[in-house]
Amino acid sequence: MREFVLATIRRYAMVEPGQRLGVAVSGGPDSVCLLDVLVELRQTLRIDLAVVHLDHQLRGAESARDAEFVLELAHQLGLDCYLEKAQLERTERDENLEQACRKARRAFFTRLIRSGVVQRIATGHTRSDQAETVLMRLLRGAGTTGLAGILPVTAEGLIRPLLGVSRKQVLDYLQERNLSFRTDQTNQDRSLFRNRLRWEVIPILREQGNPAFEQQLAQLAELAQAEEAYWRQETARRAKEGLTTRPGSVFMRCSWLGEQPLALARRIIRHALEQVKGDLRRIECHHVEQVLELIRDHEGHGRCQLPELDVCRSFDWLRIARKEQPAEWPRGAACLLNVPGQTSLGPVQIETRLLPGVPGECGYNEGKGEASSFCFLNWDLLEKPLTLRFWLPGDEYRPGGAPGPQKLKQLFQTHRVPLWERRYWPVIEQGGNGQIVWSRRFGPAEGFQACQSASLVLRVEEHGDGAGGFQDQ
Repeated sequence: MREFVLATIRRYAMVEPGQRLGVAVSGGPDSVCLLDVLVELRQTLRIDLAVVHLDHQLRGAESARDAEFVLELAHQLGLDCYLEKAQLERTERDENLEQACRKARRAFFTRLIRSGVVQRIATGHTRSDQAETVLMRLLRGAGTTGLAGILPVTAEGLIRPLLGVSRKQVLDYLQERNLSFRTDQTNQDRSLFRNRLRWEVIPILREQGNPAFEQQLAQLAELAQAEEAYWRQETARRAKEGLTTRPGSVFMRCSWLGEQPLALARRIIRHALEQVKGDLRRIECHHVEQVLELIRDHEGHGRCQLPELDVCRSFDWLRIARKEQPAEWPRGAACLLNVPGQTSLGPVQIETRLLPGVPGECGYNEGKGEASSFCFLNWDLLEKPLTLRFWLPGDEYRPGGAPGPQKLKQLFQTHRVPLWERRYWPVIEQGGNGQIVWSRRFGPAEGFQACQSASLVLRVEEHGDGAGGFQDQ
């Protein structure tokens, strides 16, 4: 057992000499076995150990006795013990108790690692746990990412030294060493999916199908892990080429994604979904296929709703964003334009300056993560005051050089402005007559452009991503 666990630790470089390793001990057989093995190996590995335990407080006095058992075990071994009680909300218990407990443990472990109390935390997951996880995910329709199962080492700092050891080997080891442990009766509850697999399904598959069924599922997970390690690197590299990130959203061209091999396209979509959502919980294969259906459409607009996410296609652009909250600013919201000075209206940032002399040319600059567009208006011809507002349906004006007035909605279509950019589209109107003299991207109105004879020129500059935005060429 010790040699096997030592080989697993070294194979995956789970710990480094001098590190302090927290051992997650529930009091059950797996975690007691793990702690005993690591105590025997700590001099070889040149590491320090501590015991960590989270009391979920779900089984009343039994939970308290588990905590007392772990505390006494740590005391006998001369190890520090970090014990905490979880406070699960009623909604968490009702929705998914197993997931809520897992989330509480992860949060506890993360706090210990980030605070520097320990550098890594070892959990007692075994090969049997791995087989159950892979089978459970397979039955629920997981792809190859899900088939990777329980990882030997996670980015958060969790390690699983017993991942190559079966549950039977653990029990044999405990018997040989005459080690006592606690028994959690909820592990016998057949109403839980995992327990039904453990006590009913897997024994039948092992006895009537393949005696090495558990080991082969674990091997499948190991193969999938190697595949995933490669694909993570390749996906990140290609996503960097084709994805544009803004706070709370990710954008990509449908034509670019459509050119990628299908296997890579699916992974890029999952990568983008995870970037926005923060995780892939409740994101399933059919959700990725929904996004692919939007990509395959040759033209136009489309939308699909995923867990916590809104995916929208407009022209050749695809936007993945968190589901929209109620609009913070009403349509047509308006305020006086400060001249000179800065004016903010929702997400729009406008800076104005009065300049003497001959104007420059309108333009668009893009720097590191920030864009700005600017143009020049003939101050002498403008009726004051000027008002900055968001466009409204029915708005129209005549852009400089255009043969006549045009609806803004038609300009959006002509210039292929994505749907999500339109709501807070800024315009400037003069006096109180509602006449638009400037619009984002479409520039000054005909007759109001700065000219050689103007004694004063109004420079209008819009800052931020909205100034550039996404438009098809």
